Amino acid sequence: TRRGFDHQYGHYNGALDYFTRVRDGGFDWHRDDRSCRDEGYSTFLVAQEAVRLIRNHDTQKPLFLYVPFNAVHAPHQVPPKYVEPYAHLKEPRRTYAGMVAAMDEAVGQIIEALDQRGWRRNTLIVFSSDNGGPQPGVVTSNGPLRAGKATLYEGGVRVPFIARWPGKIKAGETSPHIAYFGDMLATFCELTNQPIPTGLDSIAVLP
Repeated sequence: TRRGFDHQYGHYNGALDYFTRVRDGGFDWHRDDRSCRDEGYSTFLVAQEAVRLIRNHDTQKPLFLYVPFNAVHAPHQVPPKYVEPYAHLKEPRRTYAGMVAAMDEAVGQIIEALDQRGWRRNTLIVFSSDNGGPQPGVVTSNGPLRAGKATLYEGGVRVPFIARWPGKIKAGETSPHIAYFGDMLATFCELTNQPIPTGLDSIAVLP
């Protein structure tokens, strides 16, 4: 909440256990900056909180949700049923695939909540990652891109960037232009008719 958010839920660090929320001996799960002992798989806990906020939000006010899943970061953990469809894959790729499937389901829950309120056509949804896949060929695949996470090669820094806004962004359209996630700040300011703060390494990418 010290970063300007009205509400906070989830983890502060990465690489925490998905079930115990412990990293390096310390518990890391919080609601509004206070320790929170909710039980369950962290990917679904984050989605449930986002859904709750959507369902309870005042329709007279705009809503901004930043939903930072810790999936699909290590440690590689997922409920067993999500691994079952990927028996043809070797570990750890098999569990990783299950983690992706669980995250995909969680994103679907959030979109369904938007649909239930009739908000999807008036909502810009942006999905991306903070880095390329780790251990390409063992855990992930970065396709033709060189190397992976923790490098400055394309495999480390080039990621999918997906935006959906019915009636505003044409379905199936692609862009060859380079952007980075910091550009979202300036873009959201432009979209909401707010002044873009000076001195930022951020440009509006809506065009």
